[in-house]
Amino acid sequence: MIVPRIASTENVLVVRRSPNPRESLLGKLADRAGRQVADAEREKAAAPPRAGRSSLPWLIYLVVLTAGVWLLVRFGLRLKLTEFLARTVSQTGAEWVMYLLIGLSILSVGVMLERWLFYSRRAIDVDEVRARLQRRLDADELQEALDWLAKSESMEGRVAATGLRCFARGPAAMEEQMLAILAQERLRYEARLPILGTLGNNAPFIGLFGTVLGIVKAFVDLSLDVAGGAATVMAGISEALVATAIGLLVAIPCVIAFNTLREKVKVAVSNTELLARTLLAHAKQSHGAETGDESP
Repeated sequence: MIVPRIASTENVLVVRRSPNPRESLLGKLADRAGRQVADAEREKAAAPPRAGRSSLPWLIYLVVLTAGVWLLVRFGLRLKLTEFLARTVSQTGAEWVMYLLIGLSILSVGVMLERWLFYSRRAIDVDEVRARLQRRLDADELQEALDWLAKSESMEGRVAATGLRCFARGPAAMEEQMLAILAQERLRYEARLPILGTLGNNAPFIGLFGTVLGIVKAFVDLSLDVAGGAATVMAGISEALVATAIGLLVAIPCVIAFNTLREKVKVAVSNTELLARTLLAHAKQSHGAETGDESP
């Protein structure tokens, strides 16, 4: 008796995750950047290994260069570098550092005012704009909505206007174009903010550098006027500490302004995502209805 074999196959259920409709444009932009970084890492890993270069030649070059500079200064110019620098600092002290900090403070104030005016002129009431946009979309007045948004210089208006220009091409094209314009607008909104961040981080160190120079000058003055005693040193040190105070005076407003202005950028991006989602929802509904009408 021959028993037939029954070949059983297992059904494999493939579950495809549907895209989350609430996924933000900024999140998709970050995902795209992450994929680009991953692709670059894979290309780097797939590339053939390069022959390793020893750091010994660079170390030898550095040692020879240092020795050459020392020989030139010590025997060629016949200078004791430490004494030469001390005499130079004693003639200038921390005064030039204070002028530098004052100039940087003027620069920071200019950046603060320019960015504040920039954001103030482009600030919108997102609830009112969204309600007005929704009414135009419900009335199928796409051209009127585009003409209205095209007049805006804000991030929200430009991104939404870009989406409306691509409305006929479908939601996917709208989303891609709005992502591209959003990245461009973020660069425009974040322009010159790194100046405030850099000054906020480094102005105290510039002031500390001025303080060190002032203390060196104070001790050089003491060596030239031993009879002055502590009075000469204290006067020089008190003058040097002013540089640190000015450095902090420059840094603290820069940090406050940087955080405040960055928050305005985040608000603008959130408002842009809200308007973009409103457009995409209407586009999906509209194109879905058109597809349903065309199907038999």
